Amino acid sequence: MKNLFLLRHAKSSWADPATDDFDRPLNKRGIEAATLMRAHLSKVKVRPDLVLCSPARRAKETYDLVAPALKGAEVVFDKKLYIFDYRPVLERIGAVEDKVSTLLVIAHNPALEELTQWLTSADLAKFPTGALACFKVSVKSWKDLAQGGCTLSAFIRPKELG
Repeated sequence: MKNLFLLRHAKSSWADPATDDFDRPLNKRGIEAATLMRAHLSKVKVRPDLVLCSPARRAKETYDLVAPALKGAEVVFDKKLYIFDYRPVLERIGAVEDKVSTLLVIAHNPALEELTQWLTSADLAKFPTGALACFKVSVKSWKDLAQGGCTLSAFIRPKELG
């Protein structure tokens, strides 16, 4: 049994329209949401062996805010996660070493929403910024993830935490 957590980066700022999408920081609401998520991750003792994170500024800032709850988990910033299609995210997860039993991915929509739907064959109404999808995965190898083969054990939205 493996555990997979998908965390959408927290709310980002659109204050400066000249800022490149990759470089957009979190806004005040995003910082507050990521701080609430850090407290939740700490409370429920989410302890990933590995964190895969998009290198986009808003994803990195989300990681920085939740990292204290992760108790020193290894983090890899991977350009393949700065994408909005779920298939490259799924491919990257499939490349994770089998010894990793708990994995946290911090990335973007619509990729995470689509991946959640693919993994569970369920229709997820919305995957808001800062939300966390938690899965129980009955595979020995990450490359064996199958459509509809995961159980969504929890879906936490920041507004439910504060």
